[in-house]
Amino acid sequence: MLIHAHRKLRAHVPSGVADHWRQLFFSLVPEKTYRDTGGRGNWNLVHVAGEWMRRKDGLVAPGQEAAQAAYLERSLTRQKQSGAYTAMGMYHDANAPLAYDAFPRLWLEDMLADGAYAGPHLAHLREFLTTGGLSTLLLLSPSGEWASGGRSAHHQWNEAQVAVICEINARRWKEWGRPDVAGAFKRAARLALASVRRWQRPSGELWIVKNRAEPARRHGFEGYSFHSQYNLLAMAMLAIAYERADDGIEERLTPSEKGGYVFDLRDTFHKVCASAGGTYVLIDTGADTHYDSTGLLRIHKAGVALSPYSGNSAGHRWYGPATDAAKVGMSPGIVWKESGGDKWRSLADFQNAKFAAKDNKAATVAPVDLSVLLQRAERVVFTVRYGLQGEGARPLEEKYSVTASGVEVVTQVGGATAPAATRVLFPVLVSDGAKDTRISLSGSRATIYHAGTALTWEVVSPQGARLALEGPRVPTHNGYVQALVADLPDAAREVRWRLHLEKPLRAGTGEGPA
Repeated sequence: MLIHAHRKLRAHVPSGVADHWRQLFFSLVPEKTYRDTGGRGNWNLVHVAGEWMRRKDGLVAPGQEAAQAAYLERSLTRQKQSGAYTAMGMYHDANAPLAYDAFPRLWLEDMLADGAYAGPHLAHLREFLTTGGLSTLLLLSPSGEWASGGRSAHHQWNEAQVAVICEINARRWKEWGRPDVAGAFKRAARLALASVRRWQRPSGELWIVKNRAEPARRHGFEGYSFHSQYNLLAMAMLAIAYERADDGIEERLTPSEKGGYVFDLRDTFHKVCASAGGTYVLIDTGADTHYDSTGLLRIHKAGVALSPYSGNSAGHRWYGPATDAAKVGMSPGIVWKESGGDKWRSLADFQNAKFAAKDNKAATVAPVDLSVLLQRAERVVFTVRYGLQGEGARPLEEKYSVTASGVEVVTQVGGATAPAATRVLFPVLVSDGAKDTRISLSGSRATIYHAGTALTWEVVSPQGARLALEGPRVPTHNGYVQALVADLPDAAREVRWRLHLEKPLRAGTGEGPA
């Protein structure tokens, strides 16, 4: 970012200031200036990319040139050897958060687009980034939101960095004579920008996390999240996207708008995403419960700006607000109670085995099987089977059918003996942090109205379910959720439910969003 700023500003300051800046750049020594110098982690690649651009601009002291180049190549070699570059072209940072898959790729993309690197890793980096660009297209929701999961999720800079990645890939595919792929990347970049714009505050800057609580409450913030620097970071990324953009590229539909795929990211990132008919779902098959719960994370739909279900709640929440002690893991589906016990169990109680030792938790998810039954533009069908381990564990299976009408899920809980009781649960958004949503309950159906959208959750079978809100309001990245539950008759082991997302019509007019 310093290099980009220097290029813009150096011609607009007195010569003495410009000379002083140049000397400051000359004073940088990577091994002394930066903290992450071991060739591991996302921040190492941030400064590696910037250092190559500093070198291109002639801002490395003459006596430092050889040592600087050797350090940078050594860092790139160690990054490759670390296994952080995955087969899907995605970056594996600690605990595999999706925000920090795209973050290092953004800076590497910028470095190559700048023509700042031509060393021995060039061919590998091009292949890695090109593959990662295609994965980005599959993961980006039709409303322009980056896939959530792990630390720093739901921050606006997630979409800002996607805008950079997609603008650069749009130009790359245009140069390769593929206007179809280039157009999809161009549209993806603009969808990401539109997502950021939805979160502009009346005062001009952004809510840095996707809720409307006042920034001083730090709702959804990480310990390192601040209103100042994460506004500036998002703006810097958008400025880079603007510099890299080619507005002569004609937009084409993105994969999630068109549909017809199930993207399997169980390896490393423990996610599955799917899209059909413009409906998009994201599933965490083994959550880091400091940030999310295992199970369905979100449903988005093409043409619908904001979904009231864009994330679930975390049972061992690390993000803010620190002033609220409520920490309850919830994801949609069946919950059960064992004979002689008084605790309800659910998929949300079970976490990725990779994170279990950290908290010494016994309830884990392993293995997880995925069976893709149908992949068409208008409909996809797949089954996720969870091997749950630990107290209260039972085999659990979810069968998803995704169409333009929404998503229908059949959840089955197994086990040699019948559970003592079962119910179905949905974590319903009751507040965006500033105002409550409007919730309409009618028997087995609930509709959540918020921000010009309506999300309907309906229990299809067993019939006769009576939905009711229960328990505390629990903080999430997007505001507060509360458990919407219905007891199942005869401790039924199977429940069928569906979600439908739309723009509701204005009452009495038959047109326009409510």
